Amino acid sequence: MDTATLKMFLAQQQEAHKEQLLFLQQQQEKLLETILKKIGTQSDHTNTINSLNGRISTFIYNSEDGETFDRWYGRYEDVIKVDGAQLDDASKARFLVTNVFKDVLIVNGYNKNVSMNKL
Repeated sequence: MDTATLKMFLAQQQEAHKEQLLFLQQQQEKLLETILKKIGTQSDHTNTINSLNGRISTFIYNSEDGETFDRWYGRYEDVIKVDGAQLDDASKARFLVTNVFKDVLIVNGYNKNVSMNKL
């Protein structure tokens, strides 16, 4: 192989290598952008849920005082719908079940199914 052919071959290899590096860099940038969007969304949801936690008291069933789920939910419905507007229905339901009811699913003999249809 003469010098000119060798130089041409090396130049082609170098160009192919540059194209591969550019392609990989573009793929990494796309992946990073996707990850950052997901992190931003998760952070927004976390902030929303923290805000809701600070504004909504825990539901405690007490039939003697008329503290039913419907009454409690009616009190906070606007807060949940307005402040939690960016949350999907599954996130709202998860918020209610895990953060609002906590460990009071059965209090004072209350064992009825709670409907999430209002969400």
